Amino acid sequence: MERSKNLLIVLVCCMAFSFHSQAQNKTQIYQAFITGNMKLWKTTLDQLEAAPHKSEKECLDLINYYYGYIGWSLGRKGSKKDVQKLMKTMETHLETLDKKNYAPSMVYFYKSALIGFEIGLHNYKAPLIGKKSLDFADQAIKEDPQNPFAYLQVGNIKYYTPPIVGGSKQKALEKYLQALSLAEAGKWQIKQNWNYLNLLATLINTYYELEEYQKAAEFCQKTLQAEPGFEWVKNTLYPQTLKNQSISYEE
Repeated sequence: MERSKNLLIVLVCCMAFSFHSQAQNKTQIYQAFITGNMKLWKTTLDQLEAAPHKSEKECLDLINYYYGYIGWSLGRKGSKKDVQKLMKTMETHLETLDKKNYAPSMVYFYKSALIGFEIGLHNYKAPLIGKKSLDFADQAIKEDPQNPFAYLQVGNIKYYTPPIVGGSKQKALEKYLQALSLAEAGKWQIKQNWNYLNLLATLINTYYELEEYQKAAEFCQKTLQAEPGFEWVKNTLYPQTLKNQSISYEE
């Protein structure tokens, strides 16, 4: 009896430590995102990667952090070799979850995103693997029609595909708005969620590119209401939007 009680205490302590670690990781990633401190992001990523015996949930969180960091690295035109290494590690974690049939909609979403990253590294591959990315995104929707990430990915594909082969920023906007509607309907935890802020920033950028500056400004305000410290929106996207909105009024 005493031995069983001690074992229970150990299990409870381990669970408490795990929950604390997950919360700390999410907080650090969120702070890294809103301040643009990607060194903190990478440090958190490495710490979680080094942790032994990761649960499926921790593995899925880790994949999400790779997803964000790889996307940022591609935007900064970082070393292709370094990005490919990160992508390979992300793919390995996805294979683990795939074999366990854990969160299949999310696994398909990240598989689609990985192909998008590969196209980002090697544009010439787009005609060869682009359809597979869309197929994975569609499968993510079939697995879970309420998954905001799946609609976000379809939107990304529409956004970055050239119009001559079916791409459309307007169609991308529609998918982004679907993702937002689902996210705000309770499919995501909105507070301190970097994915939510990133979706809002994506909508700002899309409205901006469509020259709908009033809508872009409205989403800047919405984003800063959700997180006043989001430096990318506060210091870059919102001032740019207001400047172009002013120019369009003058014209």
